[in-house]
Amino acid sequence: MKGWMESGRGGKVVLVLVSLLVLGLSAAAWAMKDQEMELTYPANPKAYGKEVVKVSPAPTPGIEVSVVRFEDSRTGKKPITEMISLACKHVADILAKNDEQDWATDALKTELTNAGYKATVIPSKDQAKAKVVISASLLNVYDKAVCGVRGLQPEAAFSVVITKDGKELLNQKYTGKKSAVRANPVDDLALSLQQAILSLVNDLNKLNLADK
Repeated sequence: MKGWMESGRGGKVVLVLVSLLVLGLSAAAWAMKDQEMELTYPANPKAYGKEVVKVSPAPTPGIEVSVVRFEDSRTGKKPITEMISLACKHVADILAKNDEQDWATDALKTELTNAGYKATVIPSKDQAKAKVVISASLLNVYDKAVCGVRGLQPEAAFSVVITKDGKELLNQKYTGKKSAVRANPVDDLALSLQQAILSLVNDLNKLNLADK
C-alpha cells in the first residue's frame, strides 16, 4: 500500500475520483429545472416572531377607494427567487405559481380594508367613474439567495399614483425589504410587500380624501 501511494498512482486515482465527483455535482446542478412556488398574503404569523405589525387607521373610516389591478413593469422572465449550489452558483429559478399582480392587488385591498377604507378592485377602464383611485405597477418581487449566513435578501417594490376626481395627489415608489424570522421566500416577500403597502397607507392617510 505504501509503495502504491509513493509511486504516485494512488494520488492520481484520488484526483480522478475527486474530479468525477465535482463533475457529477456540476452536472446535477445544471440538470435542475425551474420550480414554482405559490405566493401568499399575509405572511405566516410565525414569520413575525414577537413583532406586532398593524396598519395605521384611516382618519375618516368608510372613505371609498378604488384599486386598479396592479400592472407589471417587469420585463422578460420573472423569477421570485433562485436556487444556488454549494459553490454559490445559480442553478435554477423559482417562479410564482400564481399571478403576482393579483397577489399584490389583493394585499393592498386587504390592508386598506384593515385601515378602515371601503376598498374595491376595479378594471382600468372604470377609473374615470371612480372618485379616489389607486393605480400601481410592480417594479420588483424577488428574494435573492446569498451565500453564507446572510441567506436571503428580499425586495418588493411598486410605483403608485393616487388621484381624486381625476387630480393627481400622489406619485411615489414604495419598497419593502423585510425578512421573516426564519427566512423563506414566501414569507419574506409577503412581509416585504406588507412593509411597502403600510408605508403607502400612511401616506394615504395624510391626503385630504374626505369631502367637506
